[in-house]
Amino acid sequence: MPEVKVTAEMLVDLDGYRIGSRLRGRFGVVRTRWRDRQAGLTRDVDVSTGLEGPRKTLREVYQDAAEARRAADAAVREIKAGEEDMRLLLVG
Repeated sequence: MPEVKVTAEMLVDLDGYRIGSRLRGRFGVVRTRWRDRQAGLTRDVDVSTGLEGPRKTLREVYQDAAEARRAADAAVREIKAGEEDMRLLLVG
């Protein structure tokens, strides 16, 4: 987890202490599609995120299965990027 600098202005307001966070969408599976030209079909690639939630389908149809898999893996990394846990103990 990268180091984050927390300043007093980020924690204190007139009501006391606060910590802000932004909720991210939770998806259980990322689906991408690719065009199988030999078979004349559009095929799916599903990659699990390891989280509970609905399926996210990327809009673009990719050239081949490898490209579709790379795009799905990148989407999984983006979804998981906001899943870190931070605990803060204020003494005083």
